[in-house]
Amino acid sequence: MKRLLRNLGDGGGHRTKAGGSITMEGGSPAEVDKLREILKRRLLRALDIKMSKGEPLVPQMPRK
Repeated sequence: MKRLLRNLGDGGGHRTKAGGSITMEGGSPAEVDKLREILKRRLLRALDIKMSKGEPLVPQMPRK
């Protein structure tokens, strides 16, 4: 967690339990999306998984 949250917030823990927190400036949807993307890239890199676009398991219903 410390590595994933480096320069974004605080994190820590141990082998079986870890957590962290990020303080956002405004919490706008754009800021949340940007943080999600950063964290996803960092996690995949840490797990040595190549980035790829996922596919939904359940199709979304069309919006009216």
